[in-house]
Amino acid sequence: MTRMDIKVPPDYHVQSVIIHAEPDVCPVCHHNQIPRYIDGNRVDESHVDLVYQCTNADCRHAFIARYFKYVHSDAFWVSSLVPITPEKASFPEEIAQVSPDFCSIFAQADLAEKYELTLIAGCGYRKSLEFIIKDYLSSIMKDETEAIRKTSLGSCIENWVDDPKIKASAKRAVWLGNDETHYSRKWEEKDLKDLKILIKLTMNWIESSILTKKYEGEMKQSSHDP
Repeated sequence: MTRMDIKVPPDYHVQSVIIHAEPDVCPVCHHNQIPRYIDGNRVDESHVDLVYQCTNADCRHAFIARYFKYVHSDAFWVSSLVPITPEKASFPEEIAQVSPDFCSIFAQADLAEKYELTLIAGCGYRKSLEFIIKDYLSSIMKDETEAIRKTSLGSCIENWVDDPKIKASAKRAVWLGNDETHYSRKWEEKDLKDLKILIKLTMNWIESSILTKKYEGEMKQSSHDP
């Protein structure tokens, strides 16, 4: 518990309030740190806004910690930090090389979700899945690139994906992805979280396949074998 001095309207006299804890992560740079308290303002009986400055030398941005006090509580508890700068999604090098468009689309969908635009984030995730599957297939079957581009995603997975692990996760990701783009849902017990897990599983199996083939090509059977 920490006691803070804040200003109270309408005359903005100084008043002390008790807060449960000060923020220990900057919402802009996402670094753990002890921020510098700048000022505070009481919005109403249940809400307090405290202004801090990030102490990370590479950031130094100001941000607001919004606090809420529960009924019968003496302390204010942090409810949100603003402004939020969502962390950008990162991708394995092999995936970025095979499908840079997948990385861009998935990252944009991820940002939409973090900004709570969940009704459009699912459509973006579904689009990213189509790009990673078709780009991957085109990279290993260059002669079929044009056909792959024109074929529906479900048919691409069914007819051209040989790896059972990629096929299993990708097929299920398509099912949930279609739910995000269609009027009615078939998998009502599943949500955006499950779709993201299946897409990431698909991405991980594709990465594993790419790396396996890479080392198989670089390290042929030889006299080094026992």
